[in-house]
Amino acid sequence: MANTNPVTERSWLLRWQVGDWRVEPRLNQLERDGLCERIEPKAIEVLCYLASRAPETVSRDELMQAVWSGRIVVDDSITRCIAQLRAALGDDTRNQRVIRTIAKRGYRLM
Repeated sequence: MANTNPVTERSWLLRWQVGDWRVEPRLNQLERDGLCERIEPKAIEVLCYLASRAPETVSRDELMQAVWSGRIVVDDSITRCIAQLRAALGDDTRNQRVIRTIAKRGYRLM
């Protein structure tokens, strides 16, 4: 059986909204009111995966497997991606409106 990435092919082809932002996965960017915010490819993959599972909580292990396909990377990789997404989306750790951290369980796209 082929090892496939759980992020759906469709999510990479379509533009979609998260809050006021339009997500452009193929371009690795977010757009709002004429402003374009470039995002690292892995961070866009994390956002697409969270969106494909919304409103479920996604564990760090599941994100690691889905986005990094079982490659060995430091746990901080997920933390950096989430921080970049929060900064771009105007979200923050104290007032989590877009990406919520669920203690000891993972992350949820609101």
